[in-house]
Amino acid sequence: MQQRQEWWRDNRRTSGQGAVVKQWAPQVDVLHHRVTDAFVTHCGCEGITAGVPMLCWPLHSEQKMNKVLMVEEMGIAVELVGWQQGLVTAAEVEAKRSRLRARVTAHKEGAATAWADGGSSRSAFAPFMSDMDKTANIH
Repeated sequence: MQQRQEWWRDNRRTSGQGAVVKQWAPQVDVLHHRVTDAFVTHCGCEGITAGVPMLCWPLHSEQKMNKVLMVEEMGIAVELVGWQQGLVTAAEVEAKRSRLRARVTAHKEGAATAWADGGSSRSAFAPFMSDMDKTANIH
């Protein structure tokens, strides 16, 4: 456990203000940590099951398409528009984080229900894996 906690060291300089992690961090643990209030993402969907508001900052490749899906289609994230001008401000992050909180909570509950025993995602996964197993045995 000692090694897994190194990413979240207490830093007196930033205590009470949040943390910036510049190296690798255990993303799932961070997203599910009780103090995580928002997630600035390059447009992955990891924050959905954690119920953490996602603030999209796409950089390249499929991230811009993912941003459209997450923001416009699914409504589970908001875009940080400052990235287009090269500057995302703390004020923009805070304003958008606040707006997302209730919406994300609803998606978190839906995702938990889908992955629970008897949930739609869990129920669909077993037949999918069975089909994959059959396909693998054919070749």
